[in-house]
Amino acid sequence: MRCIYLIRKSFLILLFLFISCKKTISQAEPFLEVMQAIKSNDVNLFKNAFSKKIQEENKNTDWAKNLVDTKASFEYYFGKKCKLNEIEFFYDKTINLLSVNYKGKEQFRLFVVMENNNWKLNER
Repeated sequence: MRCIYLIRKSFLILLFLFISCKKTISQAEPFLEVMQAIKSNDVNLFKNAFSKKIQEENKNTDWAKNLVDTKASFEYYFGKKCKLNEIEFFYDKTINLLSVNYKGKEQFRLFVVMENNNWKLNER
């Protein structure tokens, strides 16, 4: 019963993330998964947001440490009280590049790739 509750709660949180973004596009899904992984401290969700290529290149990586480092980076770029409706996403399909903007200013760009009908981050 607890497992069903946790799955339902996770689904509702992800749904909230998608709905509350100012401009949500499907290519932003892995970025939102990373944000959710940071919030819930979920190493598997964090790792699965990345492409197979990145996971293979980083077989010996401490993904838990990477999650902690990524959380620090997110706090640097977005602050501790970031509201998701302040984040916008733009996608350049010619080079599979996702731009992440916060309060109207571009923060960074990430390469993404489609794998098994799911968008994944294709760089670390």
